[in-house]
Order: sequence, then C-alpha cells, then structure tokens
Amino acid sequence: MVRRFGALLVTCWVALTVNFALPRLMPGNPAETMFARYQGKVSPTAIKTMELAFGLNTKTGELGQYFDYLGHTLTGNLGVSFSYFPARVGSLIGEALPWTLGLVGFATILAFLLGTTLGWWRPGGGGRRGGAGRRSSTLSSSPSA
Repeated sequence: MVRRFGALLVTCWVALTVNFALPRLMPGNPAETMFARYQGKVSPTAIKTMELAFGLNTKTGELGQYFDYLGHTLTGNLGVSFSYFPARVGSLIGEALPWTLGLVGFATILAFLLGTTLGWWRPGGGGRRGGAGRRSSTLSSSPSA
C-alpha cells in the first residue's frame, strides 16, 4: 500500500512538472497570444499588466516560479484562465464538473449494462457447443460465503 502511494505521488509530481514545463517551452507567452487578435490595438502597458496577472513576468526565476506553481496547485489556487480571462480556473472547473460527472456516470452505467448483457448472451454463441456450460461455470466459479 505504501509502495502504491509512493508511485501515486511520483506520478502526480511528474504530471505537474510536465504541465509546468510545456507552456514555457512554447514560443511567446499567453498574454501576447491573447492580444494578437487585437492586431496592435493594445498598449504595451496592458500587455505587461496581463503578464503580471498571469504570473509570467515576475522577478523570481524559473525555479521560484516552479515552486510557486506547485504550492498554488496543492492549495487549489489554479489562477486566472488564459482562454476565458478574467475567469478563475477553479470557477470554470466548478461549472463544468456536474456535467462531466453526469456524462461519466451515464457512460459507466451504459457500458456496464451493454457489457453484462452482451457477455451473458454471447459467451459461446447461439447454439454452439459449450455456450451454456461456459455460462454456468462462470457463475459457479464465484467464491461462496
């Protein structure tokens, strides 16, 4: 159990590290990309303000930004959305979560019902030798109390 929990922590750390590194490896920054659609109608001061709001142009180095990112992620402070500015990422997740859970729940129930039905009626084929025997051996192989 401790070993699995350690593997979970390492996996989460690797995922967070990749998530931190990938946007920084891309050319430009999100503030410039966001204002590119305005075709030069935005002042450089506004771009600098957005960079500060997004945490892109801070006095800390990459390592300091990385530890800030980890701390904010662990405390649930996911910041401002680049795509839906000025919405907070946490509020966007909160709005989408009920729909996501409903879709996942429906898909899980549907997959269970279809899988169980098809597994029950198609183990050996209709009328093929071994179909009913396989079905009964599967049911009788479960441990009894």
